Amino acid sequence: MKLSKESNESLEKIRAKVTRKDIDFNTQELLYLDEVYAEITKQSTGKAQVISRGCSSCINNAVNIVYNFVTYHEEKHEPREKNTPKITTIEVGTKTRNQLLKECKEQGIKIPRNATVKQLNELLDENRNN
Repeated sequence: MKLSKESNESLEKIRAKVTRKDIDFNTQELLYLDEVYAEITKQSTGKAQVISRGCSSCINNAVNIVYNFVTYHEEKHEPREKNTPKITTIEVGTKTRNQLLKECKEQGIKIPRNATVKQLNELLDENRNN
């Protein structure tokens, strides 16, 4: 379910209170809640419901419905990172022992018999730093 731009803007202004299930709204926040609640109920039942602003149980009910919308039905979009460089090199520690042995041989590094992956990485690091 997706809200209109206006209702989405109203939801953003009351989201913190709705997610805490706080029902202490000022007059402007009640207008925002009413707008969001009306659109959610219209989309789900075909008829927009209106909050009786003097009725605390009506406000509580509206908050619960908006809370459920946010929690279970709102379309969530993960922010995309722009221009994220792709990693093309293999990070240290992800190479296999055979890959490390091959790289050591290519660089002319003397390899101890039964060298561990850690030892091979250290030898390669020492060779890079020299």
